[in-house]
Amino acid sequence: MCIYEKGGNFADKTTNLLVSMKKITLFLAFLGAVCTMQAQENFQGVMKIKMMTSYSKAYLKFVPGSVSGVDTLEAYIKGDAVHLYSKQTGIHKIYKDGMLWYYSENVKQGFVLPAPPPYSGELQIIDKNDTRTFLGQECAVKTYLLLFNNFTTEVDCWLAENAFNISAVALDNINNNVYGADMSHKIAMKVSLRTSMSGNMDMIIGSSKITQAVMMGSENKGAEMSSSKIYEVMDIQPVPIDDSRMVPAGDIEIEKVIVGAGTSGQHDAEAIKAALMADPKIRKKVESGKADIDDLVADYQEKMKKRMQEEQEKRDKVLEKGVRPSVFLGKDTQKALQKTLDDGKAVGITADASAYGAALFRYEGELLTKNMEYLKNNKKIVKEEENVQPVVYDLDDEWDF
Repeated sequence: MCIYEKGGNFADKTTNLLVSMKKITLFLAFLGAVCTMQAQENFQGVMKIKMMTSYSKAYLKFVPGSVSGVDTLEAYIKGDAVHLYSKQTGIHKIYKDGMLWYYSENVKQGFVLPAPPPYSGELQIIDKNDTRTFLGQECAVKTYLLLFNNFTTEVDCWLAENAFNISAVALDNINNNVYGADMSHKIAMKVSLRTSMSGNMDMIIGSSKITQAVMMGSENKGAEMSSSKIYEVMDIQPVPIDDSRMVPAGDIEIEKVIVGAGTSGQHDAEAIKAALMADPKIRKKVESGKADIDDLVADYQEKMKKRMQEEQEKRDKVLEKGVRPSVFLGKDTQKALQKTLDDGKAVGITADASAYGAALFRYEGELLTKNMEYLKNNKKIVKEEENVQPVVYDLDDEWDF
C-alpha cells in the first residue's frame, strides 16, 4: 500500500526530513565544538596575592635590594603571558613568548632576557594526605623541600586544582617566580616558605675571614642567613586583559641582556640584524644580493655561542683552580668549594644555566638596589631588623597582615 501526501510523495518527504535532521545534527555538533573550544580557552584575568617577607641582615648583605615587609602581588594573566606587579615595591615582571621583562616603575629602568630555565636542585614532595577548603576550593596539604647546592627551602602549602583553566605556562611562571617550584601545576592558595643557607655555604663563608668579609661584611660573622615568606591568594577574577598590559610601560628604559653560553643568541636576531646592516659594507652586499642577511645572522650567532662557551670553560677552569690550596683559603673552605662544584655536576648544572644565573643575579641585584634606594629616599620602607630567624607560620592560623 502506498501513501501519497499533497505536495509530494512519501519518498520525497522522507528524504527532505533526513536532510533536515542531518543539518540539525551538524549544527548541534558545531555548537558543541564551539562550546568545547570556549571551555578550553586559557584563563584571562587577575590573581591577587598578599604576602609578607622577612630577610635577615646577613641575607640582605648577600642578596642586596630585597625588601622586608608586606606587599600585594597582582598577576595579570592572558593565555600563556603573565604580568606580575608588586604594588608596594613597584617591581614588574612580564613573562611572554619565552622572554622575561624585569623593571622598576620607580627608577624607570629594567632589562629583558630569556625566561629562566628550570631550577637545578632536588625537589621532595611530602603529601600530608589531608585537605583544606580555601576560597571555595578544595586544597591538598603538602610540603615541598627544595635542596639546592647551598640553600635549603621548605614550603608548606595548600594546593587547589586548576579549576580556572589558567595556562600551564603562566601558572608555572607564577609559581616558580613566587614560590621557587612549579607546585605540580596547581594553584598555591596559601603558602609558608622558609629559606636558609646549607651547611656547605656556612662553611664557605665562615671558615675564611677574607671570604666572609667580602661576601657578608665583617660585622655579620656568625649571623643567620635566612628568610621567611608567607603568601595568601585574595582573589582570582576573570576579566578581559588588554594586550598593552603585557608590555613594559612606554617610559621604561629596557636594556637587553646578553646571556652567556649561547642562551640568548636565538632571541636577539633582530638586534644582530640591525647591527650588521649598520655596517655600510655588509648592507651593500645584502642589498646587491651578494649576501643573505639571515645567513649572516645565523653565522654570527654560531660564532657568539662558540665564543661564550669558550669563555664559560675559562671561568670553570679559574674556579677549579681557586679550589686548590691557597694561602687565602683554609682547608675547610677548599673542601666546601669543591663540594659546590661536585654538587653542581651531580644535579646537572650546565654552562647555560650557570651563565644565565650569573647574568640574572647581576642585573636583578643592580635593579633592586636602585629601587630600594628610591624607596628609602621616599620613606616607603621601614628600617630592616637587625637579625631575623626563619619563622614557621601555621597555615591554619588567620593571618592579619
